[in-house]
Amino acid sequence: MGGAHEGADRSPGLDDAAASLQSWAGGVLPGVAVKLGPPARDAAQDQIFIHLVQIEGHPPPRGPRRPPLQVDLHFLVSAASPRPESELRMVGELMFAALARDDLEVELAPVAPAVWQALGAAPRAAFILRLPFRREVPEPRALRVRAPLVAQVVGSAPLWGQVLGPGGIPLAGAAVEVPALELFTSADADGRFRFASVPADPPPKVVVRAKGTVQTFAGPDVPGAALTLQFQIEEG
Repeated sequence: MGGAHEGADRSPGLDDAAASLQSWAGGVLPGVAVKLGPPARDAAQDQIFIHLVQIEGHPPPRGPRRPPLQVDLHFLVSAASPRPESELRMVGELMFAALARDDLEVELAPVAPAVWQALGAAPRAAFILRLPFRREVPEPRALRVRAPLVAQVVGSAPLWGQVLGPGGIPLAGAAVEVPALELFTSADADGRFRFASVPADPPPKVVVRAKGTVQTFAGPDVPGAALTLQFQIEEG
């Protein structure tokens, strides 16, 4: 339970995730001390150690709503006891209990020697427990509309033309962009490009990237008219 400085609406943190595993391990092995942190070198009694060793990014799913933030927490689960057989028994009980849960993933690959070296502990029976950790992202509040909705029809027209390099040679493969609309395309073998529809008034600016050079051009004076973009390549 948190102190008085923690609000009731506090978002769950990494400490809460670790505490949930600590409580779970204590339920699997009643009477055994469960500690959060790296394993001890020696132990005078049976102990379980749960230590966060890695945080791995987890790409959020795509969808119409804002997805929760998610990472995968990798915990090293190990045991210590004056009796080696007790260490094996405790690790085995926790491993099979974790395998029975749908929200936990057990990594059965050997723990890398570098991990033990970094923790200053001798290699022992252990496994990595992966726990997904999510934090919801609140949806932005929708502002109330306090004025009548006014619909305005905006004319559109295709935006097309040709990119020419020095000497009027078509600049094949040039990247053509309309930044205001987040539109992108590449000029074809003849230097030609085309966007199906853009606002006609005012016409958007066009940015061309080629040969390590970026240049900006004004849109057509007449909506739908072809643009000839004379691209100047900077000499290296």
